[in-house]
Amino acid sequence: MIGLILVRNRGWIQNQVESLALFWRTDPNIRTMKRTYTLMLLFSGMIILYSCSKYRFDQKSLPALETEWLLPLAKGQFGFEDIRELSNMKSSYLIPAMDIGFVEGVQVNVPALDIPQVGPYKQALSDWIQAIQFDSLNIRLSFTNLFPIAIGQGTAFTFRNSADTSSNSNIIYSHTISQQINPTEQYSFDVVIGQNQLSDTIYIYLEHFKSPGGTVTFATTPCQLSVELKVVDLKKVSLYPDKSLRSYDTIDVEWGEQEEDFEDTLSSARINIYMENAMPLNQYLQIYFLEPNSSFIYDSLFTAAINLSGCQTDLNGTPLNTTQSQSAVDISLNKIRRIRQCRQIVLNYDLNTLGYPQPLIHAGEQTFFKLQLSGDLKLHLKLD
Repeated sequence: MIGLILVRNRGWIQNQVESLALFWRTDPNIRTMKRTYTLMLLFSGMIILYSCSKYRFDQKSLPALETEWLLPLAKGQFGFEDIRELSNMKSSYLIPAMDIGFVEGVQVNVPALDIPQVGPYKQALSDWIQAIQFDSLNIRLSFTNLFPIAIGQGTAFTFRNSADTSSNSNIIYSHTISQQINPTEQYSFDVVIGQNQLSDTIYIYLEHFKSPGGTVTFATTPCQLSVELKVVDLKKVSLYPDKSLRSYDTIDVEWGEQEEDFEDTLSSARINIYMENAMPLNQYLQIYFLEPNSSFIYDSLFTAAINLSGCQTDLNGTPLNTTQSQSAVDISLNKIRRIRQCRQIVLNYDLNTLGYPQPLIHAGEQTFFKLQLSGDLKLHLKLD
């Protein structure tokens, strides 16, 4: 029976899977938990809606059969690393001529340079985070030299946990360039480093800044530095209480070709949602459907928004308990008709640490969030 449903819609399902796969590969925000939730919920709904459409031939003379199936639709497990707003930090900086000791707009004779430090350029992780201990961290850096002088081999991009440059104990990572960066050239690297920690603020220096110099005029256009830090494998993160992050994402949806008589097959449907939260983060989720050609909300996925409390952890970040939630979304024929008319949805997602005790909350590598979906379908089928 299940095979029959999927086979008769295999063309549509294949197209949707390919579209979702392309979205997964190309959307830079797809690793966020909220995007993943949405894809899982929407794709599950799509399968239900389109699996319950009629055959493309006259079935009026066939006998009717009422049947019910409980179908596993999707499941997933997420960690701190998947919360992009907290685990992925991006910053951009402008480095003017003044930072290496020269004025702009005047011709100067620049001697050979070897400056101990240029900077620092500060990168705050998040106002949520006091410190992160990681097993692996991805660092991406891009630098465009808009100075009229070359930057010499041996110059190092150094990441430190404090502004102190007299010691190596606070160095997170140091990358020494192996070739000269000429004017207008871009230099970049992408590296994964292991087992260290990040403080709430990172200090980035250009250390041992070298240049052959020359007679030049510095323009008013500064050099450009872009940095991205991504926690790949978390060991432990220390968070501040009473923080909140609420976002509203509007996402385009395409339900495909409308079949006027698809509801003749569907008696009722329900999506069952099971969640288990072993993170010290409270979570709130609701999905709204917008009227076509307007921004007015005319339906929602959940009758009452999902509001799941976070767990408690010890000083090592190990969960002491988990919180669970079970809910169901009943899909009536009227709801299906309304949902199929919409072309946009709004994802209302809230993540917070409200109500947790001072001074810090700890989350370790054993924390997780689980989501499981199943579909309970009652179909009215006409068979041979």
